[in-house]
Amino acid sequence: MSRHQFVLTRIAPATAMGLILLAGVSACESTRSGSGGAPVKVKVSVVNGAPVVDPEDARAHEGDDVHWIFQGHDAKEFEIIFTSVADSPFEWRKQTGASVWGTVKAGAAKGGKKTDYKYSVDVGGKVRDPRIIIEPKS
Repeated sequence: MSRHQFVLTRIAPATAMGLILLAGVSACESTRSGSGGAPVKVKVSVVNGAPVVDPEDARAHEGDDVHWIFQGHDAKEFEIIFTSVADSPFEWRKQTGASVWGTVKAGAAKGGKKTDYKYSVDVGGKVRDPRIIIEPKS
């Protein structure tokens, strides 16, 4: 039995599983960005029954990973919706979850210039329409 196996057998199973999951999340967090840096993070929450997005105008570069995550004590599923794949900086039009990832596709900064994309965040039928601003890869 290895030292790590011995230590994990001496910890309550739920605690051991939590440590294993935490290690996996930490590994994923450090490798998710397409540009080599940290992902662009966008927080989604609900205040007075309405969705709130922070930042309202997110900024990213081609190749960056963007991570929308629900903030709050009770994670809610939400949708990120662009009008079409052609009007999306990602290879998808719509994603659903309490956490959503996307990598900004090449060419999303149209004509090599900063490009704004409107999108919708739908939380339980309530909608907010923020923007994501894509800049060419530097």
